[in-house]
Amino acid sequence: MTIRRRDFGLMAASSLLVLSAPRLARADSGDKFTIEPSDPTHHTVHAKGAEHTNPPTTAQFLTFNWKSIDFQSPEVAQDSWPKIWPQNGNAMVLIDYKGNWQFTSQFPSDSQLKDPCWVKVVFGLKGTTVPTGVAITKVYKVDKNGGSGSKNGSADPIISDLWKLIVQGHTYTFTASVHPIPPQNPPPPPQEPPKSSGGGGSSCGGALAAFFSGGLSCL
Repeated sequence: MTIRRRDFGLMAASSLLVLSAPRLARADSGDKFTIEPSDPTHHTVHAKGAEHTNPPTTAQFLTFNWKSIDFQSPEVAQDSWPKIWPQNGNAMVLIDYKGNWQFTSQFPSDSQLKDPCWVKVVFGLKGTTVPTGVAITKVYKVDKNGGSGSKNGSADPIISDLWKLIVQGHTYTFTASVHPIPPQNPPPPPQEPPKSSGGGGSSCGGALAAFFSGGLSCL
């Protein structure tokens, strides 16, 4: 998705409004990772945050945060983690009732990181009353200088329609994966799924497949 300067400005203004809104409903996870099986080389790691369920709300803005994204694997020595995978990352999703939304994720600079890598972060949100929801995926490159990625939408009909379910109660989660880039013949970045308006088997779910039992929209 191309972020136009006008759209980015709109979302930046919305962010400022959210920070000042007295009825803002914050949802800070601070999750520890649940490590899923890695590839045979032990260099690709998948992680999933806990699922969080929030009660009905009257808020007009919501933020969802995943803090301290630290990739690790029990199959690799602990002192090697910072050399293979980026550490201390975070992700945030901001949405409002009009369908404006912004997804950002970043990792700070880290001189210990040996090789650059592709990081994929996915956010999943669904209503508790009806098992339908949305998945937002962002892929970006991280090296020893850090890295970040963002995407947004303005007056998105998928989000505005989903809002009717969100205010009745909602569940959300984050997942992430990291793929080191070999020094020679680096592969292309993992593909972000095209935007769609349904289909529980859509590739945008990926590691969130078990999270969704109803319709799934990709953003």
